[in-house]
Amino acid sequence: MESAQHDDHRAEHHPRAEPRRKLPHGRVRPGPSRLGPAMTQIPVRAEQPPLVLALRLAALRDPAATAARIVGSLTKPRAAAPPLRTDLQVLLAEVLHQCGERDTAINAAAMAAETAATITPLDWPRLFTTLLVGADLALCAGHPNAVDACASACNAVTNLVDPEQERATIAHALHAVAVHHHLDRAQGRQQLSFLRKSVPTGSLVEQTVIAGLAAMHTGRAGLGHGLPVPLPSGVLQPHLDVPTIGWLADRVRNTPQPGPAATS
Repeated sequence: MESAQHDDHRAEHHPRAEPRRKLPHGRVRPGPSRLGPAMTQIPVRAEQPPLVLALRLAALRDPAATAARIVGSLTKPRAAAPPLRTDLQVLLAEVLHQCGERDTAINAAAMAAETAATITPLDWPRLFTTLLVGADLALCAGHPNAVDACASACNAVTNLVDPEQERATIAHALHAVAVHHHLDRAQGRQQLSFLRKSVPTGSLVEQTVIAGLAAMHTGRAGLGHGLPVPLPSGVLQPHLDVPTIGWLADRVRNTPQPGPAATS
């Protein structure tokens, strides 16, 4: 009797964990790192250094002036450390995107990826952020390599230790939009529909995916207008929140489609 009460007490205070939901069948799934045990010492998402945080908040008020400040910061000795330099270069790319300077932003994102690759041991969370931002820029610019860039971001998810579902979903959602615009619209919609089944019902992530699907069904892609909604999981907008729920629909509607249109 005493043993049974003890077992009940343990069950009360240690409920069984809910099984983790998987990404859709056939898509890239989070898996163990190829870098060995040392990789477990790297957090899923690096905290922003004080300088980056200050510049990020300034960018939300005045992107153009902040872009100039970031360029100036990158020339100073304190920005020589690869982790900080990577964060500043990613932020610069995102701020330039907000200023409408896509080509310069793409170059800044490429530089950030190169810098992140020099960090030892390899910091996959930071590298993933550079790939995600670069993929978003390629998509928004209608670059012919947008599908490959988004696929690279999806593949990088497998190197994250216990990746957050939000970041993984954003990478796969970007890939679905790239497929929708550049390869096959029906396949892109199908990928996004499968993705919706893998996220918690009623969550901000699900609302984001639903908005993206609705934009795909309206058939109004390629109507570029205004400034882009900041990409969640970047440096400028680290997390998905209510004001940025529409970022995916924004990418569906505002991405230019040069060359032959994707099949419907």
